[in-house]
Amino acid sequence: MKGRLRMFAGIAYRLGYLVMVAWLVFVFYGLAQADDWGGDGRSAAALLMFAAGLIVFPVYFVLVYGLGRLLSLRGKGRSR
Repeated sequence: MKGRLRMFAGIAYRLGYLVMVAWLVFVFYGLAQADDWGGDGRSAAALLMFAAGLIVFPVYFVLVYGLGRLLSLRGKGRSR
């Protein structure tokens, strides 16, 4: 069980980091191209994605950490 828990935590963190890097690339590309996009709303969409990521990613990493911590504490209680 402990090996599966470590594997889950590792996959969850790696997936989170991968998505976060893709989000950062998208946001920086969107902000760099905002002058060229004119008034069609793409710069607003890039800023909205930036704001959403600032909320979603910290919540995701805290939840993954909390779930891993909870499962590890639950596993320690059963082994005694």
